[in-house]
Amino acid sequence: MCLCLRTTLSFRLSFLPVRLQGQGAPFRSVGRTYSDRTKPTDKTSEKQHDCPENEEYGFTRRRSDYWPKADIQSLPPNLRPQSNETLDLILRQKVYLIQSRKGYRVNTDAHMLAYFASERFIAVKGKYMTKPLRVLDLGAGVGLVSILFAKAHKPGALCLIELQEQLVRRAKINLMLNDLKGNVMEFDIENGDLPYCLHGRFDVVLINPPFYAPCNHRKPPQRREKYLAHVETSASILDFLVAACSACDPTNEEAFVALIHDKSEYARVEPVIARSGMYLHRYQEMCHVSGTAPTRVLLELKPETYFRHLPPVWRESYSISEVRVPSKTQSEAFKILAWEPLILHRDDESQKYCDPIEKFLEDLPVPSLRIGRSREP
Repeated sequence: MCLCLRTTLSFRLSFLPVRLQGQGAPFRSVGRTYSDRTKPTDKTSEKQHDCPENEEYGFTRRRSDYWPKADIQSLPPNLRPQSNETLDLILRQKVYLIQSRKGYRVNTDAHMLAYFASERFIAVKGKYMTKPLRVLDLGAGVGLVSILFAKAHKPGALCLIELQEQLVRRAKINLMLNDLKGNVMEFDIENGDLPYCLHGRFDVVLINPPFYAPCNHRKPPQRREKYLAHVETSASILDFLVAACSACDPTNEEAFVALIHDKSEYARVEPVIARSGMYLHRYQEMCHVSGTAPTRVLLELKPETYFRHLPPVWRESYSISEVRVPSKTQSEAFKILAWEPLILHRDDESQKYCDPIEKFLEDLPVPSLRIGRSREP
């Protein structure tokens, strides 16, 4: 279903978040959680849950975690989670995130994409970035990918595009909770459409799209919010890539698109890349632990603005192939990289990620907002 643009198309590169202060009280264990008292629904309710005085909010999903009522009430009303939402402090207590209790919830894909894009940006940021970094997030969901990347690199302009109205609202709140400036737009990129004011404006484009075509998803989610996040509806993967290509700054040779996708869908995605006006520059598979089959692919794509005659890249092993490509500014060998797989965990029992990912999370700044504390180690 095509949603109309419900925000002005004048491109406001940033908006001021509400700055919040205050020290939260420690958690206290109680006998029942918020979910025991409230029957969650998938329908967004504007009414705040009316909790009896002196009771505590179990606004996280884990039964061991509680937000004291005073901490939740210290937030402005527009930043408080609603009765069908949770407020979580995640990823080594570096990110606050409001998300649906039973609808769309973030998973590992978001922070793996942010890590992948961050590694690529670190490699080039000292070479060609002569002005503030500009970042676009297509299919932003509740904003976690943008939040992680922005915390790491502090872009001068941050724009998020999302189809679903309720996710747009949560993304706006999540930016403010994490003290970040950005513009969140509700927009459908059907047919690769993008607001004209966004064309050619960005150095980095992040994409965590719906992975599955309707005919390919064996067991589609029953809840509409989750279905739209996982299954292609109005916009296909080609539409996402066409929109991303048009968003890249044609004057910046280092502009790139970072994409994560399901490994089982890559055979469908790979032929679409060239049709979108881009080529594959870097390929990396993601495995849960060493020796297991890859479940995701991470792709770095670049517009063909400077490289018009790049042949298709086909790989059967992890290797580095070298292709000579004509450039407007130089004639040299460009490497098309297939990186070693990204291993998430050392073993099945480990609660920590591999060292590079742990360092990425460790280096993120601690939120200035403090509203209680998590039991996450």
